[in-house]
Amino acid sequence: MRRLRLPLVLLLPIALTILLLLSTSSPRPRPPTPQPLPCGAALSDAADGRWVPTPPPAPPPLYSPSCPFHRNAWNCLRNGRPQFASLSWAPTRCGGAVVPRIDAARFLAAARGRRVGLVGDSLSENLVVALLCALRSADDGARKWKRRGAWRGGYFPKEDVVVAYHRAVLLAKYTWQPVEKSKELQKDGIKGTYRVDVDIPADDWINVTKFYDVLIFNTGHCWRHWDCSNVSFSSTVLALSFTLRSCGIHINSQKRLPWFSTKEENLLSLHLACTTD
Repeated sequence: MRRLRLPLVLLLPIALTILLLLSTSSPRPRPPTPQPLPCGAALSDAADGRWVPTPPPAPPPLYSPSCPFHRNAWNCLRNGRPQFASLSWAPTRCGGAVVPRIDAARFLAAARGRRVGLVGDSLSENLVVALLCALRSADDGARKWKRRGAWRGGYFPKEDVVVAYHRAVLLAKYTWQPVEKSKELQKDGIKGTYRVDVDIPADDWINVTKFYDVLIFNTGHCWRHWDCSNVSFSSTVLALSFTLRSCGIHINSQKRLPWFSTKEENLLSLHLACTTD
């Protein structure tokens, strides 16, 4: 009796059919569970949390009181306020864990060849001073940088990085308008008012946006530090919201990152990236 021999080419469709049946009948592997973001990496981590004592052993400060970027009046280490070094930020999302301290060398490597600008009030200035001193720990050749109207800044030649601060407390343009009539001055003691053009960016920063790769904006602190008892809180929030929107129009977000740090959680609904202090 002759054996029926099939060409090998005819076995290929049969094999493929079997493989197809096996693949459809066997359970499909589940997609890998997404890993949670590291503590401090989520946008909400910067706003939702609290200061807690640094878990022991507390690391030494990243910089010394002799950091050249420090302002003498605000040098906490030199002025005997070491307790600030023993506090860490614990985001609510992290379940008690604290944000790891900055790795200055990795930060500079990630920012290689870029220019980072901070714009805002004294809160932003305090941030940039601490950042400059921390980054200096990874680059002994760091030097002061005060160009393009910057109040203070630093250049880190090891990775060719610039970090600078421009003072613009309201972000918007404002001008002092003195009281013209002497009777009104004697009536309430007000010598003048500030006119704030919420739709016009301040000259302190609008002319340097093209220079920076990353811009970090901060405002909100000075909006409520005026004698404005007759101005409602909602009106202040409305004006501040309009200012941030107007500022965003003047920034090419494809080249720079507008990141706003405000004091009002209401502004989180803006299309710009916002967080609270």
